[in-house]
Amino acid sequence: METPMHYVKIIPPSDLLKEFVRYFMLFRSNIPNDLKPIEFPLPPSPENFLCFYVENAAELYNSISKSKEKQSNSVIVGPNDKLFQIKLPHRTFLIRVILQQGVLSRILKMPLTELIDIDTFDSNYILPDMRKVNDRLSFDLSDMEAIGVIENYLNEKFQKASKPLAIDTALNQLIQFEGRIRVDDLAKISNLSNRQLERQCLYRTGYTPKYIARMVRFVKAWNLKEKYPELSWTNVAYQCDYSDQAHLIKDFKQFSGINPKQAQFHFNNLPLDLQNDLLFER
Repeated sequence: METPMHYVKIIPPSDLLKEFVRYFMLFRSNIPNDLKPIEFPLPPSPENFLCFYVENAAELYNSISKSKEKQSNSVIVGPNDKLFQIKLPHRTFLIRVILQQGVLSRILKMPLTELIDIDTFDSNYILPDMRKVNDRLSFDLSDMEAIGVIENYLNEKFQKASKPLAIDTALNQLIQFEGRIRVDDLAKISNLSNRQLERQCLYRTGYTPKYIARMVRFVKAWNLKEKYPELSWTNVAYQCDYSDQAHLIKDFKQFSGINPKQAQFHFNNLPLDLQNDLLFER
């Protein structure tokens, strides 16, 4: 059977890993060299993930700092509040492990504030054993065989992770309910004072609860416009609980470095159906 030019697949984790992993995202492409490679924008996200490039890593362009970066074959993505333009090679196979809130801090055993302003982190520095996983992956493996290799690694890695805290549950709820949880309620769920909540949230995610809520709302607006590019920006602002369009424009400029009009060009020219609502699944 002829290999499709490209496809995206979402795979849930095994029951043993659900405490740590939200889902796996696989992407394969095998595009003829005489065609243009796939290139598209990736909005900021409160999600952390591990990324394995089985074959041919991508190139990232930071729209705010204007910097370019060729990714290594195994990458850790922590706090990310910037828009990236991603350019994929003609032939590539990548797997992202989307982590539950707080898990990256638990396996690294460090505050994620230390990863702020680092676009992506080469695993050689803090999780060098990720490279061993890359050595066992190949383009010829089936999707489930590749997931099996990664799950075996994760089962060992997560056994050594620090214990979960109540704030981890609260942060997952903050995302699942699209940022519509008050800080006071998050503190109650976490059995913390508001000040303790902010301190633990910074340690676990690199950001404050209010900043995460803003980012989640922006991601919702981005996803909505990506899925329905014909929607007016006024309608998007209303559906995403912005008080007015001016606040939406402010968030677009802060999180993406572009205004909604410039973003419209991206939405009208996406090479893939990238939008999904997995971020907000309960």
